[in-house]
Amino acid sequence: MFRKSAWYVVLALVCSSVLAGCPFAYKTAIAPAPLDQGWVSEKATFNKTVHYGTTRIDKCETSGQAVCRTMPDRFDTGNEATAEQIKYGAAIVKIPYAKKIGGIEGMSLLRLNDLDREAFKRNISSDDIFIFIHGFNNGFQEAAARCAQLAFDLNFQGKAVFFSWPAGTETLGYDKDKRRADENVTHLHQFLSNIAESTDKKIHIIAHSMGNYLLVKTLSEMDARIATNDTFLLKRRTKHGGKLFNQIVLAAPDVAQDTFRPLFAEHLRKLADNYTLYSTYNDLALRLSRGINFLIEKDGTYRLGDSHADFFTIDGLDTVDARLEVGTQVFGHSYYANYPLLITDMYLLFNYGARPENRFLLKVQDDRNQLLWFLRPD
Repeated sequence: MFRKSAWYVVLALVCSSVLAGCPFAYKTAIAPAPLDQGWVSEKATFNKTVHYGTTRIDKCETSGQAVCRTMPDRFDTGNEATAEQIKYGAAIVKIPYAKKIGGIEGMSLLRLNDLDREAFKRNISSDDIFIFIHGFNNGFQEAAARCAQLAFDLNFQGKAVFFSWPAGTETLGYDKDKRRADENVTHLHQFLSNIAESTDKKIHIIAHSMGNYLLVKTLSEMDARIATNDTFLLKRRTKHGGKLFNQIVLAAPDVAQDTFRPLFAEHLRKLADNYTLYSTYNDLALRLSRGINFLIEKDGTYRLGDSHADFFTIDGLDTVDARLEVGTQVFGHSYYANYPLLITDMYLLFNYGARPENRFLLKVQDDRNQLLWFLRPD
């Protein structure tokens, strides 16, 4: 005898194939069946673990409550100060089963687990690693969700890690965020060094927005340290042909072009196998950043990720412009993690080390003989 649920399935199939006008056919066809039939509800979720280091102020240090240590909002403390020491741990992020590629909708941080530095290093050292560094106006929970999203969408089989510095969550806090970024150069230096000395596996980095400002300054200091101390991370550099890192992605970087050019040529280029710049012409956030930086630092240089006036190219850097894929948006600043074609591009980059000519990109050469790449439109 058929079960009641089985009769619904048969009836739905009949309606959909023969009687296309059945009013309940579509609803019945997608409704979740009992788990013993192997179906999964659209509301199902699964958990993704990402590891982190953070210099945000820890609200639990003064609470005295053990349960506080696991709370998702533990590091949501804004950009008023940088902690003296890096806190290490693992974050459990919930991801919807039906999540589409791109974006963090429906994702949430469930809990945090403390780790000491050595346990953190042991946990991540056995596989390839990618490190996410968030930008301006990002909270800790958002950074955790974004790191988990990238790991999931990229189908990255190694360990996902993020560094969360004390950026605020207010649009008008740009100048404070930039001061906090400057304060965190030494901390990010320590964080990246700890990871690099703990593994001989591949290490990739994705930095977004002002996170690139922090990363560029940190990498410059790391190269300067190598120049004065040739034993610094020597084992890793020997294993990887003189490099510390593999793929580094500069996503919508909020860095002055005139600042980046000499630093890249002198320092950054030596430290990684490959650099990829994602830029676009309609990133309003970077246009606003140019104006703000002129007011606070008298630096009106175009930002590295803003190509509305010109494309930025330099030897050793693959410039990928997303203008043909990224349509008009309000700010257009998080396109790197929201558009499936860009996720596909990073997938090929991280998982296969594919060169631009072997990805879904259009080769462009301008009238100054500069080579760059356009993301193919849909």
